[in-house]
Amino acid sequence: MAYTTKDLEKQKKQQGISKDKLSYAVAQGGNAAALAGGMAKQGINAAKQVGYGIGTIKTLLNKPKDYEESDEVKQAQENLKNHYNSKPGDYQSNYADQIQGLLKDYENTKDFQYDFNADPLYQQYKDQYIQQGKMAMQDTMGNAAALTGGYGSSYASTAGNQAYQSSLNDLNNVIPSLYDRAYSKYRDDKSDKLQHMQVLQNLDDSDYKKYQDTLSDYYNTLNYLQSQSQYLSESDYNRYLNQLAQWQYELEYYTGRADAAQQQSNWQSEQNRQYMQDYVNQRNWQNQFDYQKEQDALAQNNWQQQFDYGKEQDALAQNNWQKQFDYGKEQDALAQNNWQQQFDYGKQQDALAQSNWQKQFDYGKQQDSRDYNLKKQQFEHDKYMDSLKAQSYSTSSSSSSGGSGYSGSSSGSGGKQTATTKKQNLNGVAKASIFIGKQPTEEEYNPATHGMMPYDDYIRKQMAMDRSLSDEDIHAIAIYYGLQF
Repeated sequence: MAYTTKDLEKQKKQQGISKDKLSYAVAQGGNAAALAGGMAKQGINAAKQVGYGIGTIKTLLNKPKDYEESDEVKQAQENLKNHYNSKPGDYQSNYADQIQGLLKDYENTKDFQYDFNADPLYQQYKDQYIQQGKMAMQDTMGNAAALTGGYGSSYASTAGNQAYQSSLNDLNNVIPSLYDRAYSKYRDDKSDKLQHMQVLQNLDDSDYKKYQDTLSDYYNTLNYLQSQSQYLSESDYNRYLNQLAQWQYELEYYTGRADAAQQQSNWQSEQNRQYMQDYVNQRNWQNQFDYQKEQDALAQNNWQQQFDYGKEQDALAQNNWQKQFDYGKEQDALAQNNWQQQFDYGKQQDALAQSNWQKQFDYGKQQDSRDYNLKKQQFEHDKYMDSLKAQSYSTSSSSSSGGSGYSGSSSGSGGKQTATTKKQNLNGVAKASIFIGKQPTEEEYNPATHGMMPYDDYIRKQMAMDRSLSDEDIHAIAIYYGLQF
């Protein structure tokens, strides 16, 4: 049961308790109440720590397996392989031999020559005109004999020969027309060969065009299957990376929360110890003085252990740096190997970037406006913090001038205030606290996974993406990380 000052004054009158004992009782009651409250908080922190530990174990058990290609990716690669092996063979002409034969025959054609004696048609004309000449000669000689009383004479013979010769002269007049007819046939034969070759050439060209279309379809399909296989492979692997990143985030969240709960538990334990110490100090100042001397010796010993531990941590940090440096060299080698792929992809992205430039420019104007507002708000916040510092300095001066004999306790409380200054600055800005809890610390941050972006720029980017943050949240986050706007 808690007693107020009035209750104790009444009890004093009833039992005759001295004024000093009454003050001692009130002080001890306050210390006991503070100690009880601290023990309750420590129990709550222990329960939180157990809960975060269970979350860490569950997250570890749910770690994604090593990457394996999906059935869809394997099928796309199989389709690409099968199509690649189905490439059409070289073009084989069905008319090349015929075309070459006609061309050779055409090229071997002799120049036109005409021998009318070898012309069968001329021989027909010749027989015909000879027959006609003989008949004309006989008629002429018969007519001449009739004029001479039926007797032959040299006149009749001469006249008959002239008629016969006239018919043969008519035969010679036929030769030019026969020459023209033979030359026309010679030209028609050569033209027919050329036309025949042209027909075959057109047929061959048509077949070759069909072959070219088939070959073009093959390469178009090959390019499509290659693009599809690459896209599916990259998408499949990116899904795996997203799952792995989500798992890592959850693991870091639970381990971070567990560490925070442990730190809070350690602080509460120290605070409870302080409450207990104050309780003892109130009872016996001399015992507190002796205890303080022991604590000073213990602090000296702790300092030495802390110093030794610091040296070990420095050596470990150097070793970790070397590992990080070696890993960086390996990553550089891998980056060099991937450069060509990135370069090809970059050319495509450059074309897309040209289209997106105007969007980025408009977005940049919005961001510039927001940065200007942030700077303005930061300036107003700095003025406000300066006024708070002035008030804090004034309050601290007043407290120092009116202090009591408990310098050891005040010093210890001041030390805790310095260690938790950043967290106290977040009071009243719950969203800022949640935002900070989600982010990696500067020691945990790996620039290689964020395009070698500096840590401060990474935090600014996350702040810009989180539209739920108020101006007060942004101020608190900027102060926590020491950001300049």
